[in-house]
Amino acid sequence: MAEVVKPQTQPLTTAEIAALALSLAHLGSGPQAVTARRGLQHALDHLDLDDDVIATTLDTLIEPLPADVAARARLIADAITSPTATAEAQRQAAASLTLVGQADATTIGALQEASRSDDPTVRNMSTLALGAQARVLGEGGGAGGLDPIADLLREYERASDLDSRRMFLAAFGNSGDVRTLPHLRAALAEPALAPTAAFGLRFIPSPEADVLLQQVALEGAPPVRAAALRAAFFRDPGAWMPVLQLAAARETYPPAMDAIRAALARYEEAG
Repeated sequence: MAEVVKPQTQPLTTAEIAALALSLAHLGSGPQAVTARRGLQHALDHLDLDDDVIATTLDTLIEPLPADVAARARLIADAITSPTATAEAQRQAAASLTLVGQADATTIGALQEASRSDDPTVRNMSTLALGAQARVLGEGGGAGGLDPIADLLREYERASDLDSRRMFLAAFGNSGDVRTLPHLRAALAEPALAPTAAFGLRFIPSPEADVLLQQVALEGAPPVRAAALRAAFFRDPGAWMPVLQLAAARETYPPAMDAIRAALARYEEAG
């Protein structure tokens, strides 16, 4: 999985940027979502994207999809598994399935098949989408026997290279499934994985997630602090306002400072 930016400019991988964009889908289409997408667009405008496919995919992710796309989720799933579908069509279909508010056996089956693709971008986007679909299932009040996270957990335990492990951690982050917390916690101790793991805690419904995030937001390495502070954007303002104020008073790393400002702006909008 290729790095989409040079390390000296912004330490975000493709999976991390995509996960950030995908998270915005869960904010809906109100003022907070508009503000968040505008901030992400500003960040992408200043990145050196050296892959046209990645750039196109990220452009797709920051654009809210029409409301009627959710009703066509099965049609999108068919586009992924069609033997005549191009890799580009599969990439766009996987991105679309991440943003729709519908998950069922058809969409998850299609994404699971695409996650085994020989195309690394299709594989990456489909795996991230499986995490997001798991979150849709959980918010719907019942998975109907579907459990994509169980499969992702098994795949993560078998993964040996850093890029694959980052990809699965980003998918865990999209899911918000508390079963992924032990893996995210452990990954915080690995410098190469810690930024992805920190941002992956953003939806985890557990006080422990806030404790872990607040610790690394104040004491972690600069890229980890920035990732934890980006995660704060999605957490409860009541638990985070004092931490953000403390971080704002002493933070000097520009990406972390940007994340603090974005989170504070969102908290102010939320009242």
